[in-house]
Amino acid sequence: RRELFSELMSLKEDDYFEGSRFLEIGPKDGLDSYRLATLKPEEMVFVDLPEKRSSIEVWIDRIICPHKFFEANIMYMSTEDFVALGKFNLVWCTGVLYHNAEQLRFLRKLYNLLNPGGYLVLESATLRDPRHLRSGNFVQIRYPDTYNDTGTITHLPTRGAIKSWLNMVGFKD
Repeated sequence: RRELFSELMSLKEDDYFEGSRFLEIGPKDGLDSYRLATLKPEEMVFVDLPEKRSSIEVWIDRIICPHKFFEANIMYMSTEDFVALGKFNLVWCTGVLYHNAEQLRFLRKLYNLLNPGGYLVLESATLRDPRHLRSGNFVQIRYPDTYNDTGTITHLPTRGAIKSWLNMVGFKD
């Protein structure tokens, strides 16, 4: 994930994101959150599942910029709560997409959360085998036996599928 941050910084000047709003979905251990906070955002908003609260409480108070934490599944927030999140110049979403069975709908939600010209940083596990399928636009469905018995990884897309979905929801670059 450090490399994603470095790549993002190579696209824009160091102060490009200063004073803007960031959304991080599934902040996990807070390591990305700390890196993002160094960009001096106006506000960082974190959204994660209720069962993740205890692990987030360990680090969230050490974030050095104004921030809010919402305990929710972004896919099933009420329209009112979703709209209340507002718009962002940066949406950071790593390690989340492949836990969601409604991946196209999820990406559309992310697109709708971005200001025009905003950035989405997305990382996802992808289909690993069979090798001949990885170059196409496919989604492997792992149900009822989930990937590595995780219980939540039921849909593993190929890189091509993710790129196609991103284009379908409105992303151009």
